[in-house]
Amino acid sequence: MPAPVPLPDSPAARLHHSVGPWQPFTGHGVASFALAGFFRLLALQLLAALAVASLVAWGLHQTWFPVIQRALPQLPEVASIASGSLSWPGDQPVRLAQNPWLDVIVTPNPDPSAPSLGQTADLQLELLPSRYRIQGILGQFTRPYPRTTSLDLGRIPASAAWEAWQPTASIMAACSIAAGLLVSWWLLASIYSLPAWILALFLSRPVNLGATWRMASAALLVGALLATAGLTAYTLGVIRLPGLIAVLILHFPIGIIWLIWGIFRLPSGSRPRKSPANPFRAA
Repeated sequence: MPAPVPLPDSPAARLHHSVGPWQPFTGHGVASFALAGFFRLLALQLLAALAVASLVAWGLHQTWFPVIQRALPQLPEVASIASGSLSWPGDQPVRLAQNPWLDVIVTPNPDPSAPSLGQTADLQLELLPSRYRIQGILGQFTRPYPRTTSLDLGRIPASAAWEAWQPTASIMAACSIAAGLLVSWWLLASIYSLPAWILALFLSRPVNLGATWRMASAALLVGALLATAGLTAYTLGVIRLPGLIAVLILHFPIGIIWLIWGIFRLPSGSRPRKSPANPFRAA
């Protein structure tokens, strides 16, 4: 009668023995996804993508949306963007609202000799006569107004439109972020899987490309966790935009490091050498 298989000692190992691969936060956890089913991995990715998207939507409500809410009462009675140009009463630049994350100003008549309002937030949105400009520490992004777009910037219609579209905008932003994360994870896993497979062959780990793709997909979730922590810290004001950019840059090599760790944690496929026969055994 065969001896019973002993159960693992640690709680994490017992959980893995019971439910299968469930966490990518250790090398052994990443390695376990080599044998995981695709739908298990997809469920974990969907959960992570929805968590990140919900966090971003919450961050928008805490950082940018209050600025827009305070800017609406500062709008004039009549103003618009139509046919690719801004119609605004007066010629003086106006700061509508600001906080440490976002600054909204209107410059209806740019004058190089006039004093500038300056940038007081991480990002500044500026409405100019024929274009808009977004400015930050990474530079500026300037685009002309679409000629086919008509936007009423009067105080009453703009406030009514914002109240009507704010929930929809939050949902659309969250869904777009979740879908974008899934696509980016799949693309990055496809890029990482071939070098990981070559490394596994070099280390005599018997895996195929599908297994390394699943491992890469799981390892990328560790970097997503780091990015999520950075977004939370930025929303709470613990770090500023340079710190957030550093975290977002750092989260890419984190996934590679965890994937390599998982490759090393795979069981070796090399066969142990047989000990030489004892010539005196027969005697």
